[in-house]
Amino acid sequence: MSHHLDETFQSAYKNFHSTETALVRFQNDMLCAIDNNESVILLLLDLSAAFDTVDHSILLSRLRDHFGVNGTALAWFESLLTSRKQFVQVNGCRSTQRSLERGVPQGSVLGPLLYLLSLYITHCRYHQVPQITVSFIR
Repeated sequence: MSHHLDETFQSAYKNFHSTETALVRFQNDMLCAIDNNESVILLLLDLSAAFDTVDHSILLSRLRDHFGVNGTALAWFESLLTSRKQFVQVNGCRSTQRSLERGVPQGSVLGPLLYLLSLYITHCRYHQVPQITVSFIR
């Protein structure tokens, strides 16, 4: 069974792929679309805090519905995402702990993968690098 986790148009975290190769691919696809009288939409987003924006319920439903994660594995991901807390400490003074309702663990191996899986889009072709997501909507 294959769940297609290797996104074709993703350029981040892949050997021989970079911002430059993503932009070359985008330029080619854009010019081909224009030659075919298709519409092209370029949307540039600042995703500098993107890992903090992942909705846990959306990510868990995508893991289950699109990638076939279920049972104990899905329960493990739910535990990983929902049992996280944070606090701030400055000069020995510590704030009260708060539960994190959004976001993926940063500094972990799974963080970038979970973020990319949360972006799973089914109805358009897109290119993606860490700071650039380009979409072609038909």
